[in-house]
Amino acid sequence: MSSHESNHEEKVLLSGVVVNFVFFLVELAGGLLSNSIAVISDALHDFTDVISLFFSWWVERIARQHRHPRFERLKVAVAFANALALVIGSLYLIYEAVGRISSPEPVESRLVIALGVIGISFNSFIFYKLLKSERKNINIKVLILHYAQDVLGWVTILGGAVVMYFTGFFWIDSAITVLYSVIILVISLRFLWQSGKMLAG
Repeated sequence: MSSHESNHEEKVLLSGVVVNFVFFLVELAGGLLSNSIAVISDALHDFTDVISLFFSWWVERIARQHRHPRFERLKVAVAFANALALVIGSLYLIYEAVGRISSPEPVESRLVIALGVIGISFNSFIFYKLLKSERKNINIKVLILHYAQDVLGWVTILGGAVVMYFTGFFWIDSAITVLYSVIILVISLRFLWQSGKMLAG
């Protein structure tokens, strides 16, 4: 791997840390203002993205500077930690959302629609940047999965917000959270198993 490729990788990851943290703050504020658990859950998911991107950037930087096999294993360890964080977060969000399905609360659907458009645009951009990366180790692949899920999640949230706007069926917000979290849980378990086997090997 050339120094140019490695530097490009680091720049993509570091820029992802900064813009993701800003978007996390916007998303969390929007979720609280709109009273949407789906948006709040995605904000928490995005915060794990910030942590994942930061450690991925840090590992890429260390691996480039030292070029030792143990730092290649560190990349796998970070991928394992990222997947584990997604599993734990998904289980928590499922627990919270199931409790709200039986007693739904009003959601400011117009604000959620606006956030949905922003969320789809933002996550699609990050997903594209990672997809165009010169090399794709397991750590980068997990991050690509993160953002593919984020795009899908925001499409679902946007669709649900439109339905809520016209029908007033606010339980849809919690149902979307459960569906989205289950999908993330299943895929994350696969990456957790894969990275765990690599660490044990």
